[in-house]
Amino acid sequence: MIRPDFNRAIMIDFQGAKITSDVGFILLREIDERFRIIDPMQDCLEDLRSPNHTKHSSVQMIRQRSIKLPLVMKIATTADFLRIDPALRLALGKDQQAGASQSMLSRLENNILGNEAGLQALEAALTRPRIPC
Repeated sequence: MIRPDFNRAIMIDFQGAKITSDVGFILLREIDERFRIIDPMQDCLEDLRSPNHTKHSSVQMIRQRSIKLPLVMKIATTADFLRIDPALRLALGKDQQAGASQSMLSRLENNILGNEAGLQALEAALTRPRIPC
C-alpha cells in the first residue's frame, strides 16, 4: 500500500483481483432474470456433455455469451480474460469460480446452439411474449 505525502487520506492499493471491468454484467443479469429470457432455454436444449466433467451449465455459458455481446466485447480472447472478472462471476452465479473459457463457449455455439434445436430455442427465447413481473 502506498500513501502519498501530499494527502494522507489517499491510499493506493494494488489488489487487481477485486477490480471489475464492467458492472453492466450485473444489470444484464437482472434484466435476464426479470424477463426470463435464458433460463427457459434449458428445457429446449440437449446437452450431451458428461455431467461428471461439466463445470459450467449450458445456461451459464449462454448467459456469459449473451452478456458479452451488448457490451461490445467482440474479441475472442476477452472470454479468457473476463472469465475471472468479479462482476461477470456474480452475474453468472459462479461466486469464486471462473466462467467458461473461449474454447468452451465456442463448443457451446457449435455443438449446442449451432443445430436446429439450438436455433429454435434461441428464436423462442427472443420472440416469445414477455409479461413483466
